[in-house]
Amino acid sequence: MNIVKFVKPKVRENKWYKGEIVDYSLDMEKNTLRIYVIVDKEPTIRFMRKIDVRLEVNSHFYKLCYELDLFNDDLSADLDLLIETRVLVTFHQGDNGQFFIDKIKLDAEFYEQEEQDEE
Repeated sequence: MNIVKFVKPKVRENKWYKGEIVDYSLDMEKNTLRIYVIVDKEPTIRFMRKIDVRLEVNSHFYKLCYELDLFNDDLSADLDLLIETRVLVTFHQGDNGQFFIDKIKLDAEFYEQEEQDEE
């Protein structure tokens, strides 16, 4: 017998949560990037943020790459650097009741603390 247990996330809209990017998928045919994050408060649930990929400077995608410090010197972004990046996220609850990541930004405080610990 296969039994699955469903869980209800204990997150709320418009509140910042600490987490880590665990995966991403890039579909250039559909110009879509999906980023998957596990938040510290809900370590068994992968939340997703879908982003339209536009390769123009100052597009939302460009700003996200800049915010998450993915750029090389030649204006290219290494998306593999997303994995294990510590982030802060807020959520939006869809009409179906499912939670999706609304905002995502680098957890600067985490990296500042890590830098201080190395000194």
